[in-house]
Amino acid sequence: KIVPKPINPKKKDLTPEEQELLATPMADRLTFDALFIFEDGVKLQQIISLMAYYDVTPKVVPFYGLANWESSKDRALIGGYYTATPPDRMKKFLNRYRSVYGATPPRIASLAYDAVSLMALLAERQALSAADLTQSIGFNGVNGRFRLNPDGMNEHLLEIHQKTSASRSITVSPEPSDFPDPTEPFPAPIPPEPEDTEVTSEADTPDQQSPLSQEQSQISHREKQNYASIHRDYF
Repeated sequence: KIVPKPINPKKKDLTPEEQELLATPMADRLTFDALFIFEDGVKLQQIISLMAYYDVTPKVVPFYGLANWESSKDRALIGGYYTATPPDRMKKFLNRYRSVYGATPPRIASLAYDAVSLMALLAERQALSAADLTQSIGFNGVNGRFRLNPDGMNEHLLEIHQKTSASRSITVSPEPSDFPDPTEPFPAPIPPEPEDTEVTSEADTPDQQSPLSQEQSQISHREKQNYASIHRDYF
């Protein structure tokens, strides 16, 4: 229902409506401007196969997905955008995990590692109050910088990559330096222009830390010390 029914251009006796539709670019036939796909595995394959059948591809309309696209080899995703953990952070965790267990960890393992490490650190510092857990400047983990919100939700600062082939991608938007101000209206998503930085699922990039933005200079001295200590001890 969201895309026009495909028409065989070799069909005999095309109606005037069908001829007009064939002469119209696919992007102009669609009733949406972008496609967000929040699935993985079999469901992801079903969706992109269905879209390809209707000639709806990332070349026609932007496709947006999740970090699981990083390991996907499906050529139907080439040109699509997806969120990704900064590769230098994840590479450290992958190398440590493999050295201990001799295997590649499942994707969820890094999230569990961040959660347990954070709780161990805060327990050691006897800082387990709601204010300590939900400080606005957040924490640094192997999945990047994150924070826990009072409403039970969480936020992560991630990069945006674009698939350039079945196994490679480029960074089109680096990891933000700070969390957005919740009081500011959320901007409309605009696909950024690709940069020359090319990455893979385990790119060998130099280590770096995300600088604190100027807005964080207004944070209390106690919060600054708290963030610096977690940032230093967490890795």
